[in-house]
Order: sequence, then structure tokens, then C-alpha cells
Amino acid sequence: MPLGRKLPVESEKLSRIPFRVEDELMIASMAKWMGFIGRFIMIVSVIGLFFILLGFVFCLLMLGADDAILSEMGKFGEFVKNNNVTLAVLAAAFLLLNSLQVAAGYHLFWASRNFDNVARTNEADQDFLAAGLVRLRTAAKISTTVALFQLAVNVLAVMALTGLKELAS
Repeated sequence: MPLGRKLPVESEKLSRIPFRVEDELMIASMAKWMGFIGRFIMIVSVIGLFFILLGFVFCLLMLGADDAILSEMGKFGEFVKNNNVTLAVLAAAFLLLNSLQVAAGYHLFWASRNFDNVARTNEADQDFLAAGLVRLRTAAKISTTVALFQLAVNVLAVMALTGLKELAS
């Protein structure tokens, strides 16, 4: 189901699922931890976005920097001078990765809210359960995409920064 599509709305709420008390407590506990993890992912990813953005701006500024400025930085300046475009591309890729992680955390958080409603309310359990599963599936898809993209970025970064790009051609 696409992100923008809402679940079908019935004129009457779907019925309550008769969970045992132990099951409702387990669902509530799972929802609490899922919400914590979702918030944690969002916070850490936003902090990461800030630092990556700083690095990205630094790389862009160093594109036009004088050789004198870079030589004052020693080996780090030489490394930045020789790999500036690669570092800027890596920073842009990691900006995208962290943005996707924020989205995954967001969906995980809202899935936790839906599952919490399953455990704590006495109505529309099927609606809340279906909405939570859609959010959970979306978070899993985003996380899988991030993991695959991150693997590709890491391999390309190693190739670019160690001179292995000649081997790939």
C-alpha cells in the first residue's frame, strides 16, 4: 500500500479482537519499546544529519580553497584536496541515508502508537492493527533500502578513497 493511501474507512468501526490480558500487556510493552526505538532513530539521525551537513558544507568550501589554506592543514588538507569531490558525494549520500532513517523512525513511532491503541482501547482493534502493520512494513522497507544503499556507498567509498577504482573498470 503506498504511503499516501489511507486504509479503507468503513461506516462502522471494525470489531474488537478479544485478546487475553497477558497479550494486551505484551502488545503494550512491545508498542512502548517500538516507540522508544522510533524516537531514538529519529533523534540520532537528525543529529547525524547536522554533522553530515557540516561536513558537506566544509567539502564545498574546500573546493574553492587556496592551496595555502589546505597546506596549513597538513596531511588532512592534502587528503581533502585530493578527495574533495569524493568526500562531497559521500556527504550527499549520507545526507540521503540519514533522511531515510528519519522516515523509518517516524513510521516505527506511529506503528507503536497504533499497536498501543490495540492494547489500550476497546474499539477498532482491527483498524489499529492494520494501520500499525502498514507502518511497520513501511519502516522495514525503508530500513532495508537504507542498508542496501549504505553497503553500496561503503564499497564505492573504499574504492574511491583507496584508488581501487581502476580495478572496477
